[in-house]
Amino acid sequence: MHAHAPTKHAGICLRDLRSRRKVSQLDLALRVGVSQRHLSCIETGKASASKDMLLALLEGLDAPLSERNETLVTRFKSTAGELRFISTFTSFGAPLDITAASLRIEHLFPADDATRKVFS
Repeated sequence: MHAHAPTKHAGICLRDLRSRRKVSQLDLALRVGVSQRHLSCIETGKASASKDMLLALLEGLDAPLSERNETLVTRFKSTAGELRFISTFTSFGAPLDITAASLRIEHLFPADDATRKVFS
């Protein structure tokens, strides 16, 4: 399987939503407290955005829950077609333990029926 760049897809969704809401990059950047340049880089895929940043930007646009979920979906190409997952992370270790703090496990949950059927 080949992973799509989730933040590039998220950037495209974010730009489309911002345009539909008729909000400028500058207005959204000011609402969220980031630079307009950084927002532009996120929208074009030149910069990666954390999920917290994406959530803040979506909150700044008052995006409905369905659009927030669509923006945060991780996509993979496979022989069965595009698979869509919701991703979460679990971290282990005490915050001061550098070795253990860096141990993170990603959990992928099917985001739609088509993806669920591939794994059934």
